[in-house]
Amino acid sequence: MNLARSRDAFATGSFEDVLAEQLRENTNHLPLAHGCESGGWPQDVQIVSVAKVAEDAESIHAEATITFNEAFGTGCSETLHEQSRLLYCQVTICKATGQGRVQVAEEAE
Repeated sequence: MNLARSRDAFATGSFEDVLAEQLRENTNHLPLAHGCESGGWPQDVQIVSVAKVAEDAESIHAEATITFNEAFGTGCSETLHEQSRLLYCQVTICKATGQGRVQVAEEAE
């Protein structure tokens, strides 16, 4: 996923906000299905928070916590239920290209 805006904001005080915004804009690239616990599917992303930002020579690293709704059927009823879920992720952004990778983390440390 292209996270060049986040990479460009790294040297500024707005990196966390820009990264959170880009993650919300690119929900189709997030591994939300890994956070579903009831056999449902991911729905609306509600909150993205970014923490523990670090860098090395080639990459920028951050932890992201994503709050979203899991939708699932209720059996014989056509009504869907939603349950709020948390997903902890590790985000890595290549400094040279701005390309980012989002991977599931066990939980925030």
